Amino acid sequence: MVLVFIFSFPILSDTCPVPYDVLHKLRNGGVVTVLKNQKKISYLEFDDSFFFKEGLAKVKFKGKIGFIDKTGKFVIKPSFIYASIFYQDLAIIHDNGKLGYIDKAGKIVVQPQFDYGYSDQNHFREGFDIIKLKGKFGFLDLTGKIAVEPIFDNADYFYEGLARVTLDGRKGFIDKTGKMIIEYKFDYAKNFSEGLAAVLIDEKWGYINKAGKLEIQPQFEDADSFDDSLANIKINGKWGSIDKYGKLIIEPKFDEKYKFRNGLALVRLDGFYGFINRNGNMVIPNRFTDANHFSGGLADVKFNEKWGYIDLLGNTVIEPEYDDSYYFINGLARVNSYGRFGFIDKTGTTIVYPVYNDAGYFFREGYVKVKMNNKWGYIGENGNLAIEPIFDEATDFQEGLASVKLKGKWGIIEKPNCQ
Repeated sequence: MVLVFIFSFPILSDTCPVPYDVLHKLRNGGVVTVLKNQKKISYLEFDDSFFFKEGLAKVKFKGKIGFIDKTGKFVIKPSFIYASIFYQDLAIIHDNGKLGYIDKAGKIVVQPQFDYGYSDQNHFREGFDIIKLKGKFGFLDLTGKIAVEPIFDNADYFYEGLARVTLDGRKGFIDKTGKMIIEYKFDYAKNFSEGLAAVLIDEKWGYINKAGKLEIQPQFEDADSFDDSLANIKINGKWGSIDKYGKLIIEPKFDEKYKFRNGLALVRLDGFYGFINRNGNMVIPNRFTDANHFSGGLADVKFNEKWGYIDLLGNTVIEPEYDDSYYFINGLARVNSYGRFGFIDKTGTTIVYPVYNDAGYFFREGYVKVKMNNKWGYIGENGNLAIEPIFDEATDFQEGLASVKLKGKWGIIEKPNCQ
C-alpha cells in the first residue's frame, strides 16, 4: 500500500499597511525612483501607465507607447505614438497619422493606413470594427481583413447582424458581407434591438423589422430601442412606453426617458423622482429631488438635500444624512459626509469612516484607493490601511496589479495580501 501525504502550506500574509521605501537608483543611464517593500522592488520609470487587461498593460516610456507583462518586462517595445488597449487580441496603433492594428506579440497585423475620425479605441462588436479610409467608412474583421469596403459616409457597429450606415445623407442597413439589406432611405435610424429598429421619417419616429417593413407607423417625437419588450417613446414632450405591437403600455407623462432594471424604472414626474413598475404604476412615490437605480436591493435617494437609501418597497433603510452617495457594489457603498469619503454596508453601519479626501467608487479585488493629504493609498474591505497614502496618483487593482505615480513617473505595484 502506498501512502500519499499532501501538505498544505499557508499563504503568508503581508505586514499591513505594506511599508514602502522610496529610493533612487541608476537605471538605463538615468536616475529612477524605486519602491521597495518586503517582497519586491518596483521601478517608477514610465511617463504614463494604464490598467492590466488580458495580461498586458499599456505604458508610455520616453514619449512612446508599448506594453508590459505582469513582471514589468516589455512584451511590445515602446515604439508607437499611440496604442489602444487590447481587445480580442488586437490593438489599434498610430503611425505617421494613420491607424493600424497589432497582435499581442507586437506584430503589425494591419498596416497603418486608416484615417482618424471615428474612434481611436478598439471596439470590435459581433466580430467587426469600424474603419475609415479616405473619408469613407467600412468594416474590419478579427483576422485583420477588410470585410466591408469603406464606401459609406458614416457607419455604426453591428447589432443583431445588421449595421446602420449612411450613404448620400440617408440611413440604411447592411449585413456582414456589406450587402444592402434595408434601403438607404431614412432621415435617421437607431440600431436594431429585439428585431426592431427606430427610424425617422418626415420628422416622426416609427419602427421597422429586419426586412425594412414598417411594423409601427411613424408617430412619435422621439423613440428608443426596445429593451425587454418595451421601448421609450415621446409624445407631446413626455415619455412613456409601447410594446412591440405599438400598443401604449405606459402613458407618456414623464419628464425624462427611463430604463427598467429588475422590474422597476426610475422616473421623473413634476420635477421629482420615483419608481414605476412595468405597468406604469408609481410603486414608490415621486418625492425625491434626485435618485439612482436600485443595486443590491437598495437605491440611493436624495431628500431635503441629503442622500440615504430605500428598499424595493420604498421604505427608508438608511436615513438621509450624506452629502453624496453611490451604488452598493459587493455589499458596500461609497458615501460623502461633509466632503469626506467612506463606505457603509447595507444596514447603514460605517465600515470605513468618512475621513478621506477622495476614494474610488468601489472595492476591486478586495481593495479600494483612498486619498489623504493629497496622496493616494489603499484600504481593504475591513477598512484597514493596506498601503499607506504616498502616491500622487493611483489606479484600481486589476488582475492583481495597480499603476501608481510618484515624483512624475508611473510604475506597477502588486496587490497586498492583508489578512
